Amino acid sequence: MTMLMRGALWGVLLALGEAGRFRAEPDADPISVTVVFKEKHQLVDIGAEIPVSTEVPTITAAFADAGAPPPIAALPIAATEVDRLIGAWITVADGRTFEVLDPRPTGNGGVLCVVNEAQRD
Repeated sequence: MTMLMRGALWGVLLALGEAGRFRAEPDADPISVTVVFKEKHQLVDIGAEIPVSTEVPTITAAFADAGAPPPIAALPIAATEVDRLIGAWITVADGRTFEVLDPRPTGNGGVLCVVNEAQRD
C-alpha cells in the first residue's frame, strides 16, 4: 500500500471526520473513534443479471494497525479482524447509533461499514 493511498484516507478523515463512539456490543464501554458518516452511499451490485443500485448509510473509519496520525482516533481492531465489526455499534456526532452490517476494507487502512440505525428496546 502506498503512502499516497493512506494519505488520501487520512485527508478524508481529517477534513470530514467527526467524533464517534465505538462499542463492540451494545452494553460495552464506548471508545472514541474518528468517523465519516454518509447518510446515502450508493452501492451497486454488478453480480446480478441486471445491475442493482441502492442507497445505504455508511460509516468510514481507520483500522488500529493502519498507523493513523493524531488527531485521528482509529477503531480498536486490526484489518485482519474485520469480521469483529459485524454487529458492533457506532454512534455518530448527531447522537444516532448504527449497527454494522457489512464491513468492507478499503485497501488503504480503512473500512467502509454498511450500517443500519440501531433499534433500541
